[in-house]
Amino acid sequence: MDSPKIQSKVFNIAITLFIIAMALCSLPPLVFAGQLRVLEVNISFDISALTNSTLSGYNLYEDSVLVCETNDPVATTLSCGFVTENGTHSYALTARYSDGTESPKSEPFQFTISDPEQLRTLEIALTFESSSISDSTQVGYRLYEDSQMVCETSDPGATTISCSFATTDGTHSYQLAAYFADGTESQKSPPFEFSIGETNQLNSISLAIPSNIEILDQKTLVGYVLFIDSALICQTTDPAATSISCLSDITDGIHTYEVSAYYTDGTVGQTSPPIQFTMGETTIGDISQLRTLEIALTFDAAAITDTSLAGYRLFEDSQMVCETSDPGATTISCSFATTDGTHSYQLAAYFADGTESPKSPPFEFSIGETNQLNSIDLAIPSEIEIIDGKTLAGYKLFIDSSFVCQTTDPAATSISCLSDITDGIHTYEVSAYYTDGTVGQTSPPIQFTIGETIIGDTSQLRTLEIALTFDAAAITDTSLAGYRLFEDSQMVCETNDPGATTISCSFATTDGTHSYQLAAYYVDGTESPKSPPFEFSIGETNQLNSIELAIPSDIEIIDGKTLAGYKLFIDSSFVCQTTTPTATTISCLSAITDGTHIYQVSAYYTDGTEGQTSSAIQFTIGETSKLRSLDIALSFDPTAAPEKTLAGYKLFEDSLQVCITSDPTATSITCQFITANGTHTYELAAHYTDGTDSLKSPPFEFTISDSPSPTGDTTENLVANIAATPISGTAPLTVSFNAANSTGNIITYSWDFGDGDTGTGTTPTHTYSIPGTYTASILVHDTTGNVETTSTIIQVNEVISQSVPPAATITSSVAAGEAPLAVTFDGSASTAINSTIVSYEWDFGDGSTGSGDITSHVYTAAGTYSAALLVTDSQGLTDNESTPIVVTPTTIINQPPSASFTASPSQGASPLTAIFDASSSQDPDGTITSYSWNFGDGTTGSGKSVQHIYTNAATYTATLQVTDDGGASSPLASKSILVEEAQPTIILNYEIGELNITNDWVRVIFENSFTNPAVFISPPTNNDKDATVTRVRNLDKTGFEIRLQEWDYLDGKHLQETVSFIALEQGQATLPDGTAIEIGSFNGTTRKQTISFRAPFTTPPVVLTTIVSENETDAVTGRINVVTKDTFSYLLQEQESKRSKHVAESVSYLAWSTGSGSVDNIYFSAQLPTTPVTDKLTSITFLDSFNDTPFLFIEAQTMNSSDTGALRIQDLSTTKVDLFFQEEQAADSETNHSEESVGFITILPTTIP
Repeated sequence: MDSPKIQSKVFNIAITLFIIAMALCSLPPLVFAGQLRVLEVNISFDISALTNSTLSGYNLYEDSVLVCETNDPVATTLSCGFVTENGTHSYALTARYSDGTESPKSEPFQFTISDPEQLRTLEIALTFESSSISDSTQVGYRLYEDSQMVCETSDPGATTISCSFATTDGTHSYQLAAYFADGTESQKSPPFEFSIGETNQLNSISLAIPSNIEILDQKTLVGYVLFIDSALICQTTDPAATSISCLSDITDGIHTYEVSAYYTDGTVGQTSPPIQFTMGETTIGDISQLRTLEIALTFDAAAITDTSLAGYRLFEDSQMVCETSDPGATTISCSFATTDGTHSYQLAAYFADGTESPKSPPFEFSIGETNQLNSIDLAIPSEIEIIDGKTLAGYKLFIDSSFVCQTTDPAATSISCLSDITDGIHTYEVSAYYTDGTVGQTSPPIQFTIGETIIGDTSQLRTLEIALTFDAAAITDTSLAGYRLFEDSQMVCETNDPGATTISCSFATTDGTHSYQLAAYYVDGTESPKSPPFEFSIGETNQLNSIELAIPSDIEIIDGKTLAGYKLFIDSSFVCQTTTPTATTISCLSAITDGTHIYQVSAYYTDGTEGQTSSAIQFTIGETSKLRSLDIALSFDPTAAPEKTLAGYKLFEDSLQVCITSDPTATSITCQFITANGTHTYELAAHYTDGTDSLKSPPFEFTISDSPSPTGDTTENLVANIAATPISGTAPLTVSFNAANSTGNIITYSWDFGDGDTGTGTTPTHTYSIPGTYTASILVHDTTGNVETTSTIIQVNEVISQSVPPAATITSSVAAGEAPLAVTFDGSASTAINSTIVSYEWDFGDGSTGSGDITSHVYTAAGTYSAALLVTDSQGLTDNESTPIVVTPTTIINQPPSASFTASPSQGASPLTAIFDASSSQDPDGTITSYSWNFGDGTTGSGKSVQHIYTNAATYTATLQVTDDGGASSPLASKSILVEEAQPTIILNYEIGELNITNDWVRVIFENSFTNPAVFISPPTNNDKDATVTRVRNLDKTGFEIRLQEWDYLDGKHLQETVSFIALEQGQATLPDGTAIEIGSFNGTTRKQTISFRAPFTTPPVVLTTIVSENETDAVTGRINVVTKDTFSYLLQEQESKRSKHVAESVSYLAWSTGSGSVDNIYFSAQLPTTPVTDKLTSITFLDSFNDTPFLFIEAQTMNSSDTGALRIQDLSTTKVDLFFQEEQAADSETNHSEESVGFITILPTTIP
């Protein structure tokens, strides 16, 4: 096994693919649809066939189309490249002459493009180290594909090997070797893979040369070298170049590039800082393109160091994407390739001495079509604070509490800028800023809406004009400044006119119902309480309707007050008012919806008081609703209420009052009200001075329509006519009435059937149930208010029949059974002659009774019962019947109980005290009377909750059996109890160190002596962005093996990362300062398990774990969750596409009580910081101060997100560490991770072993 020092060589491949056909008829078939082909065709023209004109060259035709030509008249072959598709094609040749003529075509010959094996041309960079060349004279180099030599070059000074050979599409393994004059060959280079095929076409890349690249003084610059993902790609020999362009087989995806300068003496400078870019389909098209961002530079001048400022840099997702070398810039504008989605950006200043300021706080920005920059123009609020004694420089705009942009115009009334703000409802605030750099308080938040919801008919810029109805008494002593309007609790506009009677403003809002309030504000900055909320609906379906409603005559007018006008309320909500005290109607615009509503009116006075609202009056809004005028004749008898004084009359439409007259002498009531077309029911009532109403008149119907009045004679006499069929018969008698032969302009038909019932319409039907003589009458009303009546006699006779009693019949659903017995009794088969059965009375024989033709009863006690039915018919005659019901005693079967218990703890070192609790045991039909325990070590116990001490290490099976009050016993319930050997109290034996590792296994040898060690590894650094975990195996008392392992979906190759390790002897220790430490191991699986500490801690400790075996080669990590003072939970996780498919692995764990201290020449600190960690880079600050960088061991203590991943760290210092949770992307590309709590241990040896 190699030592931890890792070496690597880089082989860079530039590939040009050619498909070469070598002979006319012996060419092998080719497969490559629609690609550039190179054909070499023998020219076999007969020279005698040529004309006297001078030959200038030859043409090649494919399927009659010219595809290439040669200008060489002496050529024997024609070699040309052109794009063609798979399949069989027809080819022909012609000679071409200097006079422009062309010979006839040759005989056609066919050729098929279809062979999957093609002739490839590979050009490989030769990067052999000179030390690998033998003493013999080098002749050249050889290239091997899949261990087979495919070509060689005889140029020992070559820097590349270029050769053509036939190979198939797919991934192949290549190696290089040098060969010598004595026939020997060097060792082959390490293998490198390359994929042949359409999916690996060369991409054209043009990348900017960073402005911060290092240029060495006293050296002559030749050009620049481009590295992508740390691999050499190409170079330029132009020292003045600003970009490098070349072809590369780089795959689609996100990459980083670096550039270095190289010189005439062959040396190469340091590479520039890595810059991220994206290749492939994700950067071509609408969803991801070369983006241009312009970012405002808002660095605090105090943060700039004393060294000269050189410029600024922009970082995307922690990778630098561009920079500006203008130290006076106020914005940084740059173009770079990036993918759609949300990215995190930061800014940093850099200086002439090469140093860089701390990065700005991260800010997010979403790239993609759905987050295009929106143009925003927002008004600067009038109440913004302006500080006296300062010179105003401009205004700053904040949206949803985040700074967006600013204006440098102190006279501006609005702020306009582009923002990536998302569609939806937002709030904005504005603050003034001054020439001395200070910023004032932000204005109150104002709501506005961005996006499609404010574009179009359903939501637009709205203009509302709201009446200001504030009570003057509510205004404070301070001077009134104006009024404000609030929508859904957010201020949307204001007026600074204190004398305004309305507030009119425009603002963006969405369709729907909103709540509005008004408030007055004052010159001292205070604000009155908001008005009661009122609702208003925005949208096409709620257009403003013009409403004109009559002021009711019964409205209360208060004596001694000066009337100012009237207020209108619709459905109990204030709508508008009139300031004319003599008005008879109120007209206004309202967003009231179509349908039936009620309105009320109140009078208000010059002193600000308001009277009672009038009675509610119904009206209807809609296309069919219009203002109608009805004139109704009043036919009330004033003697109907002699003790009351008549005040007037009321008219009701469909039971709701529509108008009132205050004239007690009126003979008709004329009123106007809004109603819809159709037939309505009307009633009249007298209204008295004491506020009461008489009973309503019989209802009469009237049909409202827009049809014109009928033409012809309208003076026909009003005559009532009645027809009845039949006019006599036995009860019950149904009679059909008809008044259709009545004449005149009749509008209502009112019927009185003589038995207390009434009706309406021209052809009603009525049933007389009781024998007797009845006078049925009809009252008709015409359009002039006239009435006519007529009547007819209806004779209803008794039924003459024999008095035959009914016959009772009983059926029952069951006749016998165990108690409780439910029985359904049915008497519906009982019969009556010349009558009907009117009642069914049941006696169930156990003291209970019932009624109805069908009934049910439950017998709860054993016995024999007689259930009886008594039926009575309409003539009062009765009959009875009975049936026996036998109820037997209930057979009781005792149900056995079920045993269930918990054991805590179920695992630990001896002596182990376990508490057994059987409280979860149950008995379905009684109670448990005894609990019998067998602890598995030869001892027993009893009771619901017991305690037992296991003194010897072993695995025991504890069982429980419970017995109930019926003597039944449960099956045995059991649990395994694992008692481990008591761990010795250890002297803290440790070894700590730092390793540089890659994806290759290395062996670490302990310098200390261990008997049963555990080892713990810190999270790796973040040099290579591919997601990775650390794997350990073959841990024994001499050392362990370690490597980096990328997740299985990646290529497995990982750049060098740095990790720390600490080895500790397993056991328990209590340090002199009381710090408790426990080191142990267990077998972890993909199912969550709870690990018990051998002894409880006083508070939850910091827990670290490391997987120390490789029982399965798939990449795996471990996750901790729910750490308590007694236990912690743990499970293994593979990548998301293969969850729950990993065998058990050995896991070392370390539990260290929180706190700081020192022991054995080391200073330690175990902490549970409150700062959570997500997928975003987070800084954790140490609570302790170190004079040198400590060793850091840190791990997530929670599992709030189940997505697979592990911690990565960077920038470890004496005061803090930066880290993030890196998710793998096997199942999806999403890497957002919920907040996780972490625990860490820092160790600083005074002498590092």
